[in-house]
Amino acid sequence: MIYIFVLFFIGIYLYGNESKKYSNFLNQFIAWFPVFLVFSFFPSFQNQVGTDYLTYFNYFYNDGHQLHYDRGEYLYYYLVELVKFIGEPQLQFFIVSIIQGILFTYLLYMLKINGYKSWLIWFLFMCTTGIYHNQMNILRQAICIYLVLISVVIMGAENVTKKNKIFIFLFNFLISFFLHLSSIFANLIIFFSKITFSKKRLLFAFLFIMSIPIYSLNLTAVITNILEFFNLRYISYIGSDFAQGRSILNILTKVYYLPVILIFWFLYIFDKKDDYLSKNLFSMMIYIFSFTYFLFLQAMDFGLISRIWQYFNFLLIFPLYFVYVRINNFYKLILIVYLIIPYLLKVLFFADAEYSYYFYKGWF
Repeated sequence: MIYIFVLFFIGIYLYGNESKKYSNFLNQFIAWFPVFLVFSFFPSFQNQVGTDYLTYFNYFYNDGHQLHYDRGEYLYYYLVELVKFIGEPQLQFFIVSIIQGILFTYLLYMLKINGYKSWLIWFLFMCTTGIYHNQMNILRQAICIYLVLISVVIMGAENVTKKNKIFIFLFNFLISFFLHLSSIFANLIIFFSKITFSKKRLLFAFLFIMSIPIYSLNLTAVITNILEFFNLRYISYIGSDFAQGRSILNILTKVYYLPVILIFWFLYIFDKKDDYLSKNLFSMMIYIFSFTYFLFLQAMDFGLISRIWQYFNFLLIFPLYFVYVRINNFYKLILIVYLIIPYLLKVLFFADAEYSYYFYKGWF
């Protein structure tokens, strides 16, 4: 029930605040402070949610975080050192959750000032991506995911100068790199997308279709050779549990949204409206979505790819958003029901791992 409360409290609050416009992020953050508070509160006080909680928690009592220093993930290493210095192991989750909350709020703000409905973005984010749940288990990567997504929005936004785009991208690149190694691949994809970007909708659809057979191939040997050739530090994961293929159930839960995505392509290709959904930002989102969505197919053979896919999982929101905005009210209701039913089933009847919440009472 905790997650249902989070879903509806934030959704209703954003809906009620939707018409209000603010000139800068600070003013918007103040107006959205209840959103930030609820968003950050439950991850801050999680207790053994997910599979990695005890690993992170026990860094306070051992030197396991030295591994992250050896890999070059210095920011995370010193975060644990700070927590150890203060003397409270749960503080790590509190600090990380505050950072995640600020970054998500800024991401939502950037989308809102570019025309997007914040309440609808939130609803799709919560019901379809699983990021809010996963961020309790992938603490530092979740920070990187939000940094990468902010970079994507900044790169596509027309109200940001080229100089600021470069600065923000490089800043986010460095911060994320020293938190989680996998972010380098996500940032390279953003860079590649920016220099090759063009608003060709048929090309996007073609990339989407062609990615299915390509990602269905077993490319484990090719990926491993590339990592070894460039001597990337990520090769330390090869042969570990992280590299094991994902289950078919993992795939089926993602294919569930495919009917709506197919409707999106039909509507999008023939859409003639000139509004915010025809601007560069939306086109950039769909461009990256078109060749990253089916990355989860490759994860069936090489599990590490799911780490990369998680950075772009958020982009699923945009085809769904487009369909919602372009259809009439009757079909809007059907779409909402279609999207919320699996989420409700997951958190109410089949809650497991990150979808099952336990509260930390050590501070109370």
